[in-house]
Amino acid sequence: MSTLAVNTLQAQTGTAVSVASGHRLSLPGHVINVESVNFAGTQSTTSQTFIDITNLSISMTPTTANSKFFVSCSIAVANSQHFTYMRFVRNGTVLLVNDDIGNRQTGHFNYATTNNGSSNYVMLHVPSQVLDSPSTTSTVTYKVQMAIRTDGSGTAYINRTTRDLNNSGGYDGRGVSTLTVMEIAG
Repeated sequence: MSTLAVNTLQAQTGTAVSVASGHRLSLPGHVINVESVNFAGTQSTTSQTFIDITNLSISMTPTTANSKFFVSCSIAVANSQHFTYMRFVRNGTVLLVNDDIGNRQTGHFNYATTNNGSSNYVMLHVPSQVLDSPSTTSTVTYKVQMAIRTDGSGTAYINRTTRDLNNSGGYDGRGVSTLTVMEIAG
């Protein structure tokens, strides 16, 4: 391997410096690959154990074992009984877990309303992000999962309100949930 030491790179013609086809330029800390998916349909669950949110899954093969992955999402979520727990997983392994969960239901990020009246028309976009270092060159699959309270009360909804009425005068909107994964050069 050779090392080229220069103070300035400048294109011989034009303003762009190109990398030959089939090769790549690796700059640590820079984005080298991006994938994003949207889920525009609806989903509901009464599961107390975590299930995948439809279509929010991205598989990527790391360029090097030093690559990091910036995982971000925005989930349009509602619940008939105030609480929905969500988390990121990589190849089925939970990415973040609280140090002292005891006997509590927990997620990396959560939807909760304190509305003592009706939450039938409340839907929030809940964002989250995490930086992951899988230390592999094998394909990694990132997903977003959800669950409801462990007492079994309520139904969680993705991209819709609990009530979900059409033509409700501005209430009961629909949403689109997204998952984006960026590979960062290590």
